[in-house]
Amino acid sequence: MALIGVMATLLAPSLTHFRNKAERLICNGNLRSLHTSLNSYLTDNKHWPQVPPELENEETAKFWVDTLKDYGTTPVVWLCPSIRRLYKEDPASFSHNPIIHYTPAEFDEHEFTPRKWPAMPWVMEIGSFHGDGNMMIRGDGGIRELNELLREMGDQSTMPLE
Repeated sequence: MALIGVMATLLAPSLTHFRNKAERLICNGNLRSLHTSLNSYLTDNKHWPQVPPELENEETAKFWVDTLKDYGTTPVVWLCPSIRRLYKEDPASFSHNPIIHYTPAEFDEHEFTPRKWPAMPWVMEIGSFHGDGNMMIRGDGGIRELNELLREMGDQSTMPLE
């Protein structure tokens, strides 16, 4: 029994590491699915989904889920596995249980606006649960963490103007 206890103690950090990596991969997959759905919506409708201004927060979340369901986005795609796990482990640390864990950008109704700046985030995770800031997917399909993007922007702002 002591040997099993020692082995479990040694393996626990590795299992946590692998769990966190798997959750990050699932989150990346969710962001890619949301990007694909938004891109398809944009192609079909020639405009970004326009959230009615009178909607409350929970109604806005339902709007996004309903709007993109015809483009293959199921409700589970809107849920980050890390946030789901943390909410189950300690619901008191959250002010509420969010319906969606990713926030889409709000662009105007012009078809070209979301594609005008390829590095502009289309969807961002609601919290920093994977390491270096909120995960986000950009218009060009690239996934970045917020702090990484801010460092990149800071590096560019110190470059001399020509």
